[in-house]
Amino acid sequence: MEWGYLAAEELSTAMRAGDITSVELTQDAIARIERDDKTINAICVPDFDRARTATRTTAGAHLRRHSPLLPDLAEAADLYARLLVGNLIARMPADRYEQLRTAARNIEGATGFQAAWLRGAIQTQRQWSEATTARELHRHAWRQLFTEFDAVICPITPTPAFPHDHRDLTQRHIDIDGVAHPFGDQLAWAGVATMPGLPATAIPAGRSPEGLPVGVQIIGPMLEDRTPLRLAELLEATLGGFQVPE
Repeated sequence: MEWGYLAAEELSTAMRAGDITSVELTQDAIARIERDDKTINAICVPDFDRARTATRTTAGAHLRRHSPLLPDLAEAADLYARLLVGNLIARMPADRYEQLRTAARNIEGATGFQAAWLRGAIQTQRQWSEATTARELHRHAWRQLFTEFDAVICPITPTPAFPHDHRDLTQRHIDIDGVAHPFGDQLAWAGVATMPGLPATAIPAGRSPEGLPVGVQIIGPMLEDRTPLRLAELLEATLGGFQVPE
């Protein structure tokens, strides 16, 4: 069974039926969600107006667009890139590694997600340990946030669906608000949940003005996989689920 391809409603049903398992602590999450369906709290990081509007109309939901408890998202993207590439680099061929080392030496002082990727490829063990410590601080910040909120709703990519590009990754670009960005920049939003190890569920959230599919992710507390699944189930019912573009 390809669980990752199921809709949130189907996956949630399968988990409740015991067809797939999760950490026992998630039992607390599903009990809380089932008890408080009409009083779900969520933060919505500003984006995708239709998703926000639908969330507001969910019976009894309390929505906040901002919270000082939300960890620094720019720092989260930087940490995600450094930790991810630090893992991937060990499996790269020696010639590719040397190419990255050369590229990293040429970006001194540069900022942004792409620069973080390159620095991650040549970081020292000390720098890796510092990044790991910073990740734990982010996890603590998320724990504090989830004492007040049930979930966070935010983008999962910085763009709607985009044309296929089968060139080498280093040659690909995506358009973000009219500006060409390296293809890897689309992963920054995915790292919001992945870097601290939080469960997240992606759902369709309507169409762009050009009629292209747009999605959001629902992030829940660590080990509470069923929390974002249940909220996704509710929002899908409101938004109408996935619709094939014309």
